[in-house]
Amino acid sequence: MKKLLLASTALVATAGVASAQDIALSGFAEMGIFGGEDIDTQFFTDIDVTFTMSGEADNGLTFGANVDLDESDGGTDSCTLTDAPGLADNFAGGTEVCTIDASSGSFAAARQGGESIFVSFGGVTLTMGDTDGALDARVPEMALAGGSLADDETIHGGYDAGEAFEGGLLNSGDGQIARLDYAIGAITASLSAEQEANGADDSDDIFAVGFSYAANVGGVDLNAGIGYQAQEDNAEIVSVALTGGLANGLSLGVTYSAWDIDDDNTGALAGADDANHVGVGIGYTMNALAIGLNYGIYTIDEDDTSEGYGLAATYDLGGGFQLRAGYGYTETDIGGVEDDSDTFSLGARMNF
Repeated sequence: MKKLLLASTALVATAGVASAQDIALSGFAEMGIFGGEDIDTQFFTDIDVTFTMSGEADNGLTFGANVDLDESDGGTDSCTLTDAPGLADNFAGGTEVCTIDASSGSFAAARQGGESIFVSFGGVTLTMGDTDGALDARVPEMALAGGSLADDETIHGGYDAGEAFEGGLLNSGDGQIARLDYAIGAITASLSAEQEANGADDSDDIFAVGFSYAANVGGVDLNAGIGYQAQEDNAEIVSVALTGGLANGLSLGVTYSAWDIDDDNTGALAGADDANHVGVGIGYTMNALAIGLNYGIYTIDEDDTSEGYGLAATYDLGGGFQLRAGYGYTETDIGGVEDDSDTFSLGARMNF
């Protein structure tokens, strides 16, 4: 059995040499602890393996695909979004808690969960699968340095990850996004679309457009982005952000988004008219140490608020081995009810 397996593996590898220019294998493993105010402190382990394939046609067209085994393993039909600490969790994007069933949907034609495919020619790139929408791809986020095991710095109730329609404000898309990018010099323009689950209702498709500018201006690495995203009978979002990295290792950022909520919205923001978000971030990198801090606040109809901050620190020991620590804090005032919660994680990450 072992000999047959080895022979089969060699055959697949040989076929790959003939049909593609490059097949790369990468991954990471994490181990440590995590917990919080409403979470018992417990062990944390995670492992991720990614296959990246690329090639080039005779006319210069490039193409490729990647498969994230950690993201694609298991079924996708039973994934639900957590509701704690209330509306803030849904509004800010939340964290997904999935119950994996016996049937894996990772390679089903109409849904994606960790795979993306692209073709590119002359500055134009078409990407389909588990990829970012145009707003998410073009507008920078405020987690500027460091990283944690449990993403504490990006899951608090004041963070805007640009994914309100992919699991936050709306959770009805099928996870398969088509995005067209055009890059010329320092400017990149993007268009994207995401269908309702299995393309059920084209009137509810999610559309987005975004533009970004990235260049070194006067010794500052600037990254500016603006995006628009909308879905009929749900909401429209306009988002803008600017980040700058200095030569001394300091980086700064600010972001703002405005939400126009439809009267027919039946999700987490049903009954609301509008909302806005303001966020700031700061990061500092010195030799092997990287530390990032961000803060944000959502205001809904000028009354309800969800705010929070996140801290992440990474110390690189070399060779792909890192020590990581993170902390996130959320404070909400929804319908006159105040609440707060926090999370933390601590441990090591190994990059391969």
